Amino acid sequence: MSIDEAQLDRLARAIARIGLSETAMVELRRQFSGLRLTFCLEDELGAVVPYREYADFNLYLVMAGGNHCLTLTHTLDDVGGVLVAEL
Repeated sequence: MSIDEAQLDRLARAIARIGLSETAMVELRRQFSGLRLTFCLEDELGAVVPYREYADFNLYLVMAGGNHCLTLTHTLDDVGGVLVAEL
């Protein structure tokens, strides 16, 4: 699945509406089944700049491909998923 600004808007609205609980994460993965979603706490990321910032969470773009480690990007062309970091 390709990721674009509209998809990120829909994801952000869904997160703002249902939150980031375990139940919410299951629902988000169901609603965005074609999108690789990863969750963490913001303080686990260090000094990395988010792609988008919100009141309760930040969104980071995860590069497509690569090895088992997450590699973040700020280019939509390279995106394979989204990392949602709870504040």
